[in-house]
Amino acid sequence: MNCDSSFKNQYCRNLNDIDCDIKCREKNAEMYSNELSRNIQLKKNFAAIRKLRGETTPAIERAHTAAATAVNSSNNTLSRYMNILKANIENDERRIDDREHNINTKNNEIDQKNTRILRLNNQIENLHNEFLSNKQKIVTGMERNQYKRNTIIMLIILTVIMSGALAYLLINK
Repeated sequence: MNCDSSFKNQYCRNLNDIDCDIKCREKNAEMYSNELSRNIQLKKNFAAIRKLRGETTPAIERAHTAAATAVNSSNNTLSRYMNILKANIENDERRIDDREHNINTKNNEIDQKNTRILRLNNQIENLHNEFLSNKQKIVTGMERNQYKRNTIIMLIILTVIMSGALAYLLINK
């Protein structure tokens, strides 16, 4: 039995491809096993008829010919099932190889993306450190400017006080 669309419609309605293939292989293996049992029985019958063949009667000859034909037909059927099973295995191997290739491709893509993410993360850390450094420079500059402003205001106040004191001394002299 080949796993064609009629098989899939009959046995694999709600199954994915892998489960359907497994079911197909099981069905083929079951059919092979049944045919093998039938083949063994046909060969036993053929062997029994061969023993009787020494008594050459037309009925024995017809039975011998029928048994030989049945054995040959069964052998052909077994061979056909074996070829189907072999084709299924080869198909599975191809699918496994394709999936392995796809997995490797996706793993490579993931590795490349991870490398890019790490590089971007390092850039972000460097920019963050640079930002913190610049922020600290701004805070330090603001503190320095505040100190200078306070010093200038203090000097202006001292200058005004000194000028007032000098003017008072000059006027009161």
